[in-house]
Amino acid sequence: MAASVMAHAAEEKKLNVYNWNDYIAKDTIANFEKATGNKVKYDLYDSNATLQAKLLTGKSGYDVVYPSLEYAGKQIQAGIFQPLDKSKLPNLKNIDPLILKAMETADPGNKFAIPYMWFTTGVAINVDKVQKALGGKLPDNEWDLLFNPEVVSKLSSCGVSLMDEASDVVPAAMVYAGKDTAKMAPADIKAAIDKIKPARKSIRTFNSSPIDLMAKGSLCAAMMFSGDAHIAMNKAQESKSGANIKYIIPKVGAMMSIDVLAIPKDAGHPGNAHAWINTMMDPKVVSVISNETFYISANKQALPLMDKKLTDDPTINVPDAMKQKLRAKPVLSKEVQRDMSTAFNQFKTAK
Repeated sequence: MAASVMAHAAEEKKLNVYNWNDYIAKDTIANFEKATGNKVKYDLYDSNATLQAKLLTGKSGYDVVYPSLEYAGKQIQAGIFQPLDKSKLPNLKNIDPLILKAMETADPGNKFAIPYMWFTTGVAINVDKVQKALGGKLPDNEWDLLFNPEVVSKLSSCGVSLMDEASDVVPAAMVYAGKDTAKMAPADIKAAIDKIKPARKSIRTFNSSPIDLMAKGSLCAAMMFSGDAHIAMNKAQESKSGANIKYIIPKVGAMMSIDVLAIPKDAGHPGNAHAWINTMMDPKVVSVISNETFYISANKQALPLMDKKLTDDPTINVPDAMKQKLRAKPVLSKEVQRDMSTAFNQFKTAK
């Protein structure tokens, strides 16, 4: 990291980072500022659509961003990011080569993006409230908790939430409907949304990060990212809210995502950006982040440093047998993004 900072001695001691909420440790910024002398401006977004809109202006004002891979692929094709200088990223050696290889469909040669965390999108439930509403038995297909109108209607009084982004809800609906998420054919998108549309009237809210709502017991079933669900569990325990939260990866399958680090082409502090990214690949740094955020990193050297309760949890450190049922989100063309957005908006406005 010191070498990177020295190489850009003329660069202003500032760094502008744009990231998801609850995605670094409490001391990550302070430690980086102390080590490098850079002042970090740290802003948050809650959806890939928000980030993409900012990036497409061409003057985002940010030096490092954290897009999901399926969005980053099209952003790379659009020339939004600058190539990474891997000579300034010595910690790249710590990254799982299998994940780097998986990323090449979106970023051939891994020229523009570095994997940060990977995770699943599944179902978080308040066990006590759901069992009471359903008479003690969960459905065999756990996606029924969010998509089956008969099941969701029974849960409506305690609150059901779906994510507020087409790229999360539509692929999950396609898994539920048995459609091919790799091709994302327009007819399949429509069929999947039509299948779940009868459940719409029982959905209370659309929220891509309902951590506090779950932790307080204000919802009993929610589509959530794996890390967010575990943060909600932790908050419920710390606050003694009484919410008994469980995160489920449905047996029939679910979507997995990789969030990446990239540097916008118009970044004002590219040297400092490389220093930040290299720090994010330090096993000691990222293991602390994983321990606090409950997201598993792409850093193989960080796994032995993580809390055992996380690495032993099959919904965080997913076993190979379950990985076989996970579907990676495909790179989305403008046409597919449009089709998904149209279908999702029609679903949201249906009653």
